[in-house]
Amino acid sequence: MTIQENSISSTEISTIPLAQLIVVLSKRFNFSEVIISPGSRSAPLIKSFVADSFFNTYSIIDERAAGFFALGIAQQIQRPVLLICTSGSAVLNYYPSIAEAFYSHRPIIVISADRLPFKIDIGDGQVIRQDHVLKQHTIGSYILKPDIIHGIDTILQCPHQRLIPKDSSQQDIESIQQHTVLQNFKTLIKAFQLVSESNQPIHINAPFTEPLYQMTKNRMKLPEASIESPSESVDNESKNLVDQWYQYANRWVLIGVLNPKTLNQNTVRFLENDPQTVVFTETTSNVHGTNFIYSIDSLMFPLELSKNTHQINAPDIVLTIGGMIVSKKIKAYLRELKSLKHWHLGDHTANNTFYCLEHHIKCQPNQFFESLSSSVQTMNQKKQYKTDIFNRFSYFQKLGNAFIKKLPLSDLKVFDLISKSIPSSSQVHFSNSATIRYAQLFQWDSSISIFCNRGASGIEGSTSVAIGASLKSKSPTVLMTGDLSFFYDANGLWNNYTRSDFRIIIINNQGGGIFRILPTQSKDTLVFDKFIEAVHHRSAQYLAKDHGFEYHRAQDLGGLRNILDGFYETSTTPKILEIITPRKINDLLLLDYFKVMAEKEYTSKKYLNLSS
Repeated sequence: MTIQENSISSTEISTIPLAQLIVVLSKRFNFSEVIISPGSRSAPLIKSFVADSFFNTYSIIDERAAGFFALGIAQQIQRPVLLICTSGSAVLNYYPSIAEAFYSHRPIIVISADRLPFKIDIGDGQVIRQDHVLKQHTIGSYILKPDIIHGIDTILQCPHQRLIPKDSSQQDIESIQQHTVLQNFKTLIKAFQLVSESNQPIHINAPFTEPLYQMTKNRMKLPEASIESPSESVDNESKNLVDQWYQYANRWVLIGVLNPKTLNQNTVRFLENDPQTVVFTETTSNVHGTNFIYSIDSLMFPLELSKNTHQINAPDIVLTIGGMIVSKKIKAYLRELKSLKHWHLGDHTANNTFYCLEHHIKCQPNQFFESLSSSVQTMNQKKQYKTDIFNRFSYFQKLGNAFIKKLPLSDLKVFDLISKSIPSSSQVHFSNSATIRYAQLFQWDSSISIFCNRGASGIEGSTSVAIGASLKSKSPTVLMTGDLSFFYDANGLWNNYTRSDFRIIIINNQGGGIFRILPTQSKDTLVFDKFIEAVHHRSAQYLAKDHGFEYHRAQDLGGLRNILDGFYETSTTPKILEIITPRKINDLLLLDYFKVMAEKEYTSKKYLNLSS
């Protein structure tokens, strides 16, 4: 594709050449989604993007929320999304979302407006050292050159500037400007192609000087350049590994974070029918099979408690697909296996999670399994391998489900009820920490699309991501979140884009419930309550009212069931359901859930009068 813009357009654009370059090339690359936080230094970009109806522009005041909002949109459209901010500390507030985008492979383009180089560190306001501030968590960090024909009087006013050499003629200045435009043009082409091919974030720093608000219909003529389409290369290594796969008798496939419908039905059916391959999925895998182990901890935790991990035959090889794995139990188990082989399949980063990564097979998963299915070898060893492990998992599930039926209102019981209540074909987002870990214990309807920020895996940004994602989904969206994650991202509600079919379910256990679950000897001390668990007594009621949400509160099972009966029905406003669970009982019930599976004596009877 050749780029060459006409000199005249009906759409107004900034008079600043650099701003024109950015906007015109963004359009040429089909980057239509632009998230803007307010500011003056970025006005040339803001006014130009908003003036062109090609772009979908969103105003999000808080840059941290804006970054996650953009992440949600990128997650859904799987194309680059632009983030525009002013100079100074604004760009620093993007960092949590950019770290998440980096590790979860989401294409975000940060464009931070800046002062001219000689304005840095001289005492002006809203000026910091912006060059490369996001470098450690982007795949490209680019510093554009300032125009010298715009604001030339301001430039020459400073005796320390180095943009225009002393005693330069008008011809010299025009020559420098032409070189600047060409260099910025090449830099932007390189940057935009990189983010398009890699699906990871980049940062572009763009210096502007006054006047910032002037617009024109006259456009500079761009240099000619070609945009190269990403090449579909076939990894030759994958062909060589197909035969090796069948040399291993005991095979595990472990699937992490995947976008919905990544694996096609042929791949799923092939894995279902392979008697020597055990498939482990997670809630965030968005993969469902009739004999897949969908709750890893429901198998591994009881075996660990009963010290019977030897009862399942260890794998000879594990093939991972997708992003991060939530389960700590399976990571710990696999790291102890001395002779394990680990292959990773797909374009996603191959993490050496189990300390034995041998191959990164860089081809599409469906393509690899198609090759496997077309060269199936006779499998006469341990044909009951998958069946034996799956039967043990099913037995544990039967014991666990019987235990859950007896429970009063608690985190575990709430997740059981919610997993059965969410309408089919919904989009569900989970916050991190305890919320996503509880979600792993239950089977969710296969028509539901599930997401969670499992790149950096922080508690921030869950609300913002879910609201951004909902705008690009035809389905209703449900956010299931913990109390700390919800309150931490309260500014995620500060926008004008929340759909009326958006639902938030808050599990409020009055603090960081995950820390009570983790092994610790210091529970219920002043230090633990205040500084680790961060115990609080806040309610979401007033936040809901402030942001126009219909609010519901449940403190017992009867009340929760009554609310759920109509919670997902069509409404004119979005809704929040806050469920209050018992802070000091939740962790005991969860541990006893696994103890029951391991057929060990459990302790919560003394609190809840449960019969064994």
